[in-house]
Amino acid sequence: MKTHYTIPESGCKVAITFVFPSYVLGSPGISKTTITGIVEKATKFTPPNFVRLLTDFDSPVRVREIPIERITNIEYNDGRIALKEDKVGDVKSWTVQGSRGNSYVVVRTIHRWSCTCPGFQFRKSCRHIKELQNG
Repeated sequence: MKTHYTIPESGCKVAITFVFPSYVLGSPGISKTTITGIVEKATKFTPPNFVRLLTDFDSPVRVREIPIERITNIEYNDGRIALKEDKVGDVKSWTVQGSRGNSYVVVRTIHRWSCTCPGFQFRKSCRHIKELQNG
């Protein structure tokens, strides 16, 4: 069973604590940090299962994309803590037929849908996903 956080909506001001590999010689393999900022809407270039954050501090890299599986805590500006969700079988896939007889694979993860068809690769949406979502 995997545990994930309920991801805040776009525009929410949050403090996200996450872990990452440490590349400093002599330090333990994992480091931890907290970044504050405003959650932004994912773009077509945002990797699946990442949180996009516009940071509060002045930095050459103001937009951070943090992998969900590395997040250890999310705190809202008003002091609330994001809830953890326990998910069993959090990845599901289907093989579907295209209109010209080609087979495509549709994958649903906790937060995203994807498809191997050319339409999804170009537009990031397709009829195969919509058909599965609608039943």
